[in-house]
Amino acid sequence: MRQPWRILAVVLFAVAILLAGALGDNLLALNDEARDNLRLYTELISTAHERFGGEVSYRELVYASIQGMLRTLDPHTSFLSREAYANMREKQQSSFYGLGIFGALVFFWQQADTFWEYALAVVQGLFWPAFMVYEVFAALAG
Repeated sequence: MRQPWRILAVVLFAVAILLAGALGDNLLALNDEARDNLRLYTELISTAHERFGGEVSYRELVYASIQGMLRTLDPHTSFLSREAYANMREKQQSSFYGLGIFGALVFFWQQADTFWEYALAVVQGLFWPAFMVYEVFAALAG
C-alpha cells in the first residue's frame, strides 16, 4: 500500500515546479530597467572583448570597468583584484608586526637600567610574542 505523504510530496513538488516556471521571471529582484542595463553592460563587455587589439580576458575587462566606475563615482575608492588584495593584506600585517616590535623595544628599553637589562630589552623587543606567551603560561601555572 502506498503511503499518502509520498503522493502529497510529489504533487507539491510538481506544483512548485509549475509555479516557478510560470512566475519565475516575476520573482527576480530586478526590475525591467535594471535587467536592460545589465544586458547593455554584457553587450559592451562582449564587444570590447571581440574588438580589443590584444589578448584580454573577460575578467580583466570587468575589473577595468569596475575600476573606471569607482574612479568616476568616488575618486577615493579603488577596486582590488583578489591577488592585489591578498598582497596588500600581507604587507599590512607585516607592517603592524614591525610596529609591535618597535613598540615592545621602546617599552622594554624604558624599563632598563643596566647594560645587561638594555641587552635583554633588545632581545625582548624582537621576541616579545614569545615572552608574552611565556608570561601567560607562567601566570596560568602558578
